[in-house]
Amino acid sequence: MKFNVKKNILFSITIFFLFGTLSIALYSNPELQKKEIDKYLSGIYKADMPGAAVLAVKNGKVILRKGYGMADMELNVPMRTEMVFRIGSITKQFTSVGIMMLVEEGKVKLEDLITVYLPEYPLKGKKVTVRHLLNHTSGIKSYTSMPEFGKIMRTDIEVEKLIDVFKEQPFDFEPGEKYLYNNSGYILLGAIIEKVSGLKYADFIKTRIFDKAGMNSSIYGEAAAIIKNRAKGYGRNDKGVVNSSYLSMTLPYAAGSLLSTVDDLYKWNRSLSTGKLISKKSLKKVYKRTSLNNGEEISYAFGFMNIDFHGYTQIHHGGGINGFITHEVYIPEEEIFVTVLTNSTGNKISPQFVSQWITTLLLGKSYSEDAGRILTEKELNEYVGIYEISKDDERSVTREGNKLFTQRTGSIKQEAFNKSIDKFFFKKSFTWFTFERDKRDGKVIAMTMHSLSGKDFAKKIAKKVKIKKAVDIDKSIYKELAGRYQMQGFLIDVSINSGKLMIQATGQKSAQIFPLSELRYFLKVVDAEIEFIKDPDGKVTGLILYQGKVKLEGKRL
Repeated sequence: MKFNVKKNILFSITIFFLFGTLSIALYSNPELQKKEIDKYLSGIYKADMPGAAVLAVKNGKVILRKGYGMADMELNVPMRTEMVFRIGSITKQFTSVGIMMLVEEGKVKLEDLITVYLPEYPLKGKKVTVRHLLNHTSGIKSYTSMPEFGKIMRTDIEVEKLIDVFKEQPFDFEPGEKYLYNNSGYILLGAIIEKVSGLKYADFIKTRIFDKAGMNSSIYGEAAAIIKNRAKGYGRNDKGVVNSSYLSMTLPYAAGSLLSTVDDLYKWNRSLSTGKLISKKSLKKVYKRTSLNNGEEISYAFGFMNIDFHGYTQIHHGGGINGFITHEVYIPEEEIFVTVLTNSTGNKISPQFVSQWITTLLLGKSYSEDAGRILTEKELNEYVGIYEISKDDERSVTREGNKLFTQRTGSIKQEAFNKSIDKFFFKKSFTWFTFERDKRDGKVIAMTMHSLSGKDFAKKIAKKVKIKKAVDIDKSIYKELAGRYQMQGFLIDVSINSGKLMIQATGQKSAQIFPLSELRYFLKVVDAEIEFIKDPDGKVTGLILYQGKVKLEGKRL
C-alpha cells in the first residue's frame, strides 16, 4: 500500500536496451546464479542495518533463499527468511482473489454496480462496478491522497467509518475513463467481501486463503497481536535509521494490512498457479490487462500488474507501508518467482529494482548501466524544455553543464544518462526514456518515459524551463520561522544551519529551502514550496506545503 507515492498511468511495454546476454555457464548453473545474486545482495543490505528476506525460485528449484541485515536493530536480531513482514499493497492480490472466489460461487458479479452490495454508498449518478474497483478505474477519490488521512493515521477505525472519510468526495473522473491507483476501491472490495460472505475480512482471508494454501505464517496485521518472527520496521533521516512512525492497521485494511513471509508468498503463487484457490479460468481474468472505455489497454489487472519484460509475461506488484517496502515478480513461461521483503523505507535501491535485477539474471540477461558517449552541451540543449503529460502534470528537462536532468511535477529531480542519441536512462532503475523528433526538421517534439509500471507520453510545449531563483532577503527572519510544525500525519522541523534555512519531515533527510520572499520558499531536491503563515500580530503560526496538486497545512507547535 502506498501512502506517499503517486502511480503513473500504466501501459504495456517491452524493456530492451538495458540488457545484454549472460554467459551460458551462468544462465544454466544454479550455483553460479546463487553466488552472483548473493554477492549483489550482500553489497546492498549491510549486516548491521535493516535488511531484507529474499527468495528466488526457477522451475520449482530454489536458487536463493536468504536473509540479509537486521530484523531488529535494538535487540540485535539478524534477518532470517522466516521473518514476518508487512507486505503493504501486495494485500490487494488477496482481496481480488477473494472477490473472484465469490464470483465463482455466484455471489458477486464483476459488472454489478457496487450498490448491489453496498446500497448506502452514494454513487452520485456514476456507474461504478466491482470491476472498476479491482483495476483502479472507478474515479472514486483515494482516501490516502486526502488531507484527512494524515489526521487519522494513528486512529483505529471501523470499516464503515473509514468509508465515510471518502464517500462524499467528488469523483476524479468518469468510471472507466482513466486509471488512477486507488486505495479506496480496495476498502470497498473488503466491505463487499464481508457483506457477501458474512465473515470479517481478516477471517475470510485466513480461512479461505491462508489455511487452504498452507500459509501458516501469514496474518492480518494489528499492533497488539503477538506475531512470532515479526520483523521490526524502520525509516531513515539525517541521523540515520529510526523506528517507523505508527500507523493503525485498521486503515490499510483490504488494501494493505496483511503480513507474510517469502515462503508463504511462494505458497500463494503456487496455489494460484495450480488452481488450488480459484480456477485457471478465473486466474486468467485476474491477470488480464485492463481496457479503458476508449479501448486503450493498461497493464494493471486485478491486484496485479501484467507487463511485457524482454519478451516474457511478467506478473508483479509491490507494497509500501510504514517501515516496509516489498516486491514480488512472477514469470509464468519460465516459472520464475522472486520476492524481496525489506523492513525499511528510504532504501537507496528499491526492492522493486532488486527483484527485477534478480529476474533479469534468471532469464539469462544482464543489466547494464554503461552509458554512451558524452553528449555536447549543444546536443543536450535540444532536449531542454517542458513536456506536458496531462493538463495538471508536466515533466521538465534541464541541462547543467554536460549533464541532463528531468523532474516531474511534484517529484524529485533526477540525473539522466544517455545510452545513445535520444535514449536515456536512470541509474539503479529500470526506467528509461526516449525523445521523438519531427521528421521534417529533426527538432525534438516529445518524450516517452518507460518504466516497469508503464509508460507516459509527453508533448514538448516549451523550449525553456523557468528556473526558480532565490532572492536576497534579510536572513534575520529565519529565527522567526524556525520551529516544529504539525502536519497531517507527520512533523516538519525548520532549523538554521550555517546560515541556511533547512526543513526536515518525519523520517526524511533535511533539505535546504531557498527564499522567493520572506515567507515563501522553494526546494531544489523536489518540486515543492513552503509558505509560512503569520497571524494579525505578526507571529508565525503555521505553514503550507505545496507539492504538485497537494496542499497541506500545518500548525506551529
